[in-house]
Amino acid sequence: GWGSFLPPPPLQPSPHPKTPLSHLGPEGAYCWAQARGIPTSQVALKTAKAVCKICQIVKPLQVEAGSHRQVPRGDQPTQIWQVDYVGPLPHDHRKANILTMVDTATGYGEVWPASRADQWNTITK
Repeated sequence: GWGSFLPPPPLQPSPHPKTPLSHLGPEGAYCWAQARGIPTSQVALKTAKAVCKICQIVKPLQVEAGSHRQVPRGDQPTQIWQVDYVGPLPHDHRKANILTMVDTATGYGEVWPASRADQWNTITK
């Protein structure tokens, strides 16, 4: 879905497991742990999230999946970008997705072919 680049919160030690989903909520961390056979409970993850300073900073910035919350406009160019992937395209294309990026202050946009719709492709374009 659409998202915006906001400055990351300052990194601090966290009491809950360091996972790719560690600050995205107890549900995501629970699924990650279960898929890898790591014993944990949703209660333990919710408790850890309640005391984690980073989680308290990130929570107001998160957008629910399928949400239609408006992305704020930047006051200056390159301050806030809307980013999305279009795809997957039909399999006869070598690049299965198209990365779209729009500067919210100026309306300037770019598109890039991408083999995968993932964070790595987003940050390396």
